[in-house]
Amino acid sequence: MKTRRKPGLTPPPPCRIINTMRTTRSLTLLAAVAAALLTGCKTDDSSAPPSPAQLVGGPCTYEETPGVAVVSDSDAEQVRFLIDGRVTPYSRQDLPDYPFATGDQFNVIEKRITKGTCTPYILEIVGPVNNASTSSAPHPASQQSRYQHPDPSKI
Repeated sequence: MKTRRKPGLTPPPPCRIINTMRTTRSLTLLAAVAAALLTGCKTDDSSAPPSPAQLVGGPCTYEETPGVAVVSDSDAEQVRFLIDGRVTPYSRQDLPDYPFATGDQFNVIEKRITKGTCTPYILEIVGPVNNASTSSAPHPASQQSRYQHPDPSKI
């Protein structure tokens, strides 16, 4: 015996089912790609860029110690300062535009990091020392004659 179909409930042709499945897959793939692209975008426009003084890894805090740095020697590329009995080299391009002759003294602020992951040690040169107040300071060659690396435990 044959079963009768109700009018209006005829199944769709096989090719239409296949096209619907392809469209569904394409839309699913497109949605997944769009979601991946959108999650990679930064949406927080309220964050301002860091100031030039704040390096990557901030915000950071430093312990500041004022002192006097004496130029132990210098060449075209580096200046070596004697600070608290240790010689510390600096690239001329990182320093202010002073002549830095051997024996010159400069007021400095040593900054050692206490919190954060910015530059661990910064030497800020305030300016030349007034010669009348430090005329009794010994020449750096009499204090230490050889170059030595900074103590990493103090950085």
